[in-house]
Amino acid sequence: MISNLYLESLKIMRIERGIDDVEEYLNYVEELRILKDSFGVDKTSEVDIIVWAIAQEKGKSIEELKKLLAEHLPENLSAEEIIIYLSKNPLKVSETYNKQKDYKTAGFWATVAFKKFLREECLRLTGKVPPRKNGEIFTFINYLCKKTKYRYKKNTLHDLRELRNKVAHEFETLTQVDTNKFIDTLKNLMLKIK
Repeated sequence: MISNLYLESLKIMRIERGIDDVEEYLNYVEELRILKDSFGVDKTSEVDIIVWAIAQEKGKSIEELKKLLAEHLPENLSAEEIIIYLSKNPLKVSETYNKQKDYKTAGFWATVAFKKFLREECLRLTGKVPPRKNGEIFTFINYLCKKTKYRYKKNTLHDLRELRNKVAHEFETLTQVDTNKFIDTLKNLMLKIK
């Protein structure tokens, strides 16, 4: 007899149903092995404990736990859940869609991440957002490049802007290479600035 807690664990992890309990359990164990790397733990039993704890919770607390785990389990989320749980980290959303080979959506979320990054950097360095002149992104970049910290990053920022334009304009063709470059360059820039 399968417990309700185990069934809830299968539902949370979106485990493929088997033709019998044994096949279903083997699917569960296989997923635990995959998630072991995502969580950075040594044993599948540790992942099992995490999933069990989530299944143990009911109501709104399960949603809160899903939010905490979304960073580690984006491939197990639906498109709607990705946006709900990861929208505060648009670069993570972009990476998730990129892994799913949806380059246009990945590019869109990379654009959101880029704009958010520029806005936050302007606020952090100067305490204000510059008045818009020749387009918001262009204005942010020129404003930041006046600061010593960004003076030598001007080319990188403008390269990112050009990739953003490929996403934003219909007449431009966005390729997988473009999307990968957009995400990687932005991620590296954000890491170097911190």
